[in-house]
Amino acid sequence: AGGEDTEEWSDAGPINLDSVTADILVNGGATPVGSAGSLHVDTPTPPVPPTKRKRRLPRRTKLLLSPNAKVKGDRKANFLFHHSADGVDSNLLILLHGAGDSHRPFREFAKRMNLPQTASLSIHASSCNNGFTTLPFNLGNTWFKEMDYAVTGDALDKADPRRIASLSSAIDKLIKILESLYTHDDPSEGWMPERIFLFGYSAGASLVMETCLRLVKQKERKLGGAVCVAGGIQCEMPSEEQGKAVANSKVNNNSFEGPTPILAIVGSNDLHFSPGAARRASTLYSNSSTAKMRPIIEPMPAAVTIFVKDGKGPAMISSADEMGSIMEFMAKRLVREMSASAIGASGPL
Repeated sequence: AGGEDTEEWSDAGPINLDSVTADILVNGGATPVGSAGSLHVDTPTPPVPPTKRKRRLPRRTKLLLSPNAKVKGDRKANFLFHHSADGVDSNLLILLHGAGDSHRPFREFAKRMNLPQTASLSIHASSCNNGFTTLPFNLGNTWFKEMDYAVTGDALDKADPRRIASLSSAIDKLIKILESLYTHDDPSEGWMPERIFLFGYSAGASLVMETCLRLVKQKERKLGGAVCVAGGIQCEMPSEEQGKAVANSKVNNNSFEGPTPILAIVGSNDLHFSPGAARRASTLYSNSSTAKMRPIIEPMPAAVTIFVKDGKGPAMISSADEMGSIMEFMAKRLVREMSASAIGASGPL
């Protein structure tokens, strides 16, 4: 169920993951098995808070992701939602897989990360009534068209109108999913945007970063953060496509507070999304973010942090230092909540 207590809860500052990061760096990290990886992450179990506070996945989100489900088990093919191991769902981590992959290994990845006070939602590209892209020859699903699946089978140019249109449609759908997750009247379900985090791999990473860029262009409230592995923005959207997307959105000028912070993890040997491509993506994202910002007195922190793994190709997280960079990034942004009784017992923060 939703809230299991009637106490008042309040924010108690950022979650400190320093000890978690140190343990990963010293004792090992992630070992991928298969394409996206059945990943193993050695992280210590955080102390269990004295009171649990689970949040429900909103019904509107379930219906959007899996509209044809007749029983609860049917939804598992489209998404997997799990509460935080410590019973307090202050934050939400949404995970998007790569082309042709499954959401299940990413659910296991989130489980083994064991982020404190963080529920997880791993989404399959067959969700939204096959609303994203279906690959030919029963190869599964992906988020948007990257190849000419109908005729040649060749990779589409990054600026090919078919790729751009498909990507723009995928961004629309992911934003609808995000909006369905936002807290409304019921405090026991949903999350505020700044407590939602995105994680994407390869094509999923491209969709994540492009979606964060769209939120900037629409002057929407930023998310808590995003992690992009082996993927990101690969070209600038044509001006007419940008204008169409913004014109069809509900632009919110009052709530815009800057861009969603992004961590981009790339391999030095990745020919598909190289360190140079990551830097170009960072420039496109940062320039759009700066242009949309209202005048500020103090300089804004970098919108994108790039971590380059030496000797690595286009692969999922596979080392302690990569995982350490994720933990360091999340530690600065995850929100910690405590009940009034817990705050009283622990003394001043």
